[in-house]
Parts: sequence; structure tokens; C-alpha cells
Amino acid sequence: MHTLRRTAAVLIGPALASLGAACDRLDTPTAVVEYGIIPGGGPGKATGGGQIDIVDATTGATIGKATFGFNGRREEGTNGVVRGHINYLNHVSGVHLNCEIETGGITSAPGAEPGTASFGGYECTPNSTFSNFTFDVVDNGEPGTGEPGREDSFIIRYDDDEGNHFADGGTIRSGNIQVHNK
Repeated sequence: MHTLRRTAAVLIGPALASLGAACDRLDTPTAVVEYGIIPGGGPGKATGGGQIDIVDATTGATIGKATFGFNGRREEGTNGVVRGHINYLNHVSGVHLNCEIETGGITSAPGAEPGTASFGGYECTPNSTFSNFTFDVVDNGEPGTGEPGREDSFIIRYDDDEGNHFADGGTIRSGNIQVHNK
């Protein structure tokens, strides 16, 4: 098990819950979660970008934002090639990930709503803060519908060289995520 810092909610299995987190090494751990690089996932592609709130776990107040953009795909077949890229910046902590996607795929059944995907990897550019990451997305429909519970979400987890584990994410405050099953 790994300890996450400043976690408001937890992601377990295929069900995604909102995770509002502003992560730094100064906080006492508030939740325990198991996770690792996603070994599988089905064929398809996911793309998206936008902003998420960074939330203070103690007060629940929004203390800033993070921005992200990604594209990931898994080719058809049991050993389908996974390709893609993610660029993530937490404007509060300064964490920056500019990385290649190497594992994962679409985690929802074809035609299922919401569409879900999980990706991860180890290869990041030298200007990245960390190099080991996973992220999960939910495509709950088109933005601007005003329907509660129909918002897209983005959750990212990453590790530092000392073995500390961090997470940011939740409902996106602007942007859009698209998940396409094959």
C-alpha cells in the first residue's frame, strides 16, 4: 500500500470518485490507496485537456488549479501497442509532467457510458518533476450540458525518487475529455 497526501476522496477499481488533492511533502498522510501502472485496458483512444481545481484537504477550499492535455491510444489485439503523450502542470506545487504514455487503454466496455480510460508510463522529458505516473479519465458527455453528475474527470498519480506518492484531480472545471472504444 502507498500513502497519498492531502486526499479528499479515493479511486477504487473502475468506479471513479472525485479526488481533490493538493499534494506536497509537508502534509501528514490522510488516505491510503493501492495503485500501480495499469497493465491492460482495451483498444481505443482517449483525448482531452482542461483544468482541475487544487483543493486544500484540511479546509476544502480551492487553492489553485492544474492544467493538463493528453492523447492516448491502444491498438487492437491482446498485445496492442500503447502510444500517447501527457502534459500536466500543477500551478500550486509546480509539479510538471511532460511524458510519453506507455501502458493502459480503454477501461469501459464499447458503447458504455461513461467512457473510462487509464494510462501510465515512465518516460518523461528532463524538465519533468517526476517520471512514474498513472492517470484515469472519465468521459461523462459533452461539456456545458448543465446536468449534475455529467462532468468529466481527470485523476493523476505520481511518485518521487524517495518513494512518496501523490495525487491530484477530480471533476474538470473547464475543458473536455473524449473516450472512444473500438
